Amino acid sequence: MNVTSSSSATSSTRPASQPVSKPAAEPASKVEPSVAVLDEFRGADEPGRTTHGELVEGVLLSQGLEQDDIKRLQVSPQGDVEQLWNEMAEGHEGALDRYIEDRMHGVLDGTTSALEEVLQDKDSSITTVNQSQGMSESLVLTQLTTVAREVPEFKELLKEQVGLPAEASGQELVQALVDTIGDVNQNSPIVQQARERYLEVSQQLANQGISHVLAAGNEGETEDALIASGIQTGPNFFRNILANDNTTVVGAVDAQGGNPTFNADAGAEISALGVDVSIQTADGAQEVQSGTSFAAPLVAAADARLAVLFPNLTARQREGMMAASAIPVAGQPGEVGAGQLNMMAW
Repeated sequence: MNVTSSSSATSSTRPASQPVSKPAAEPASKVEPSVAVLDEFRGADEPGRTTHGELVEGVLLSQGLEQDDIKRLQVSPQGDVEQLWNEMAEGHEGALDRYIEDRMHGVLDGTTSALEEVLQDKDSSITTVNQSQGMSESLVLTQLTTVAREVPEFKELLKEQVGLPAEASGQELVQALVDTIGDVNQNSPIVQQARERYLEVSQQLANQGISHVLAAGNEGETEDALIASGIQTGPNFFRNILANDNTTVVGAVDAQGGNPTFNADAGAEISALGVDVSIQTADGAQEVQSGTSFAAPLVAAADARLAVLFPNLTARQREGMMAASAIPVAGQPGEVGAGQLNMMAW
């Protein structure tokens, strides 16, 4: 996963978190971002195109943040299904394992590099990182089975990769894929090395009092389908691999405070509106989107506000304040966490 950064600042408005302005006779100091957004921004300059990162940014802007408050960090996914297909067709052993490794270590390495950039800026005013990205074993499975359903040749090649005979059933293939993905994620030295590097930087981020807010993912329908089919999965199959003790994992609720079907048991710690979210981006585009991607920035914006109001609190203490004031939501704790973010609590 590759990472590049840019500032999205276009406004000169100073947020409340900045020091009092210098006397008028002196030049005004530059406004520094308080929230870093790790996301997909490639193509953001193309007319008529709105990237995922811009949509996430639009949610932050709806919460009173200005463009000056936001630092964009490009994090690009790795793992090419077409390359996997070609390698399998050519008879390359281990092609599937390499694809899974790329998906897993790519998001870990890309995130680590972006967080390192935040940490290396000693003059940074960033208190909060929002990342409406991630990877899970479930998401890898969904990507593979989606193609397999549409392309019989791809399905047969997957059977060969996991050691199944051509007459194996679709359920047998799914179970074999679940087992293979879990094994690679847990045991690949490449993935383990990337995970260790990420965890070290994640701890450094927390030590600096910077929150890392993550989207829980939208794998609820996959979860329901696997349960109905009797497929056995590991305990963290639906969990974002970026989630750890130093992150805040966000699920979604609908406008009535209900638990949407796309929530999975993914270790959510709190929830926010993530269904039919109306978003206006910086370039004026208006869209309606659903998913935990758009719930996470609501929590990130609340965390950034708390960092201004209570500058001596740690990132974990800010998370605790949000959880303690959350509105109860019916659902499994791993789907909705402590409940819905209470926007009026402070």
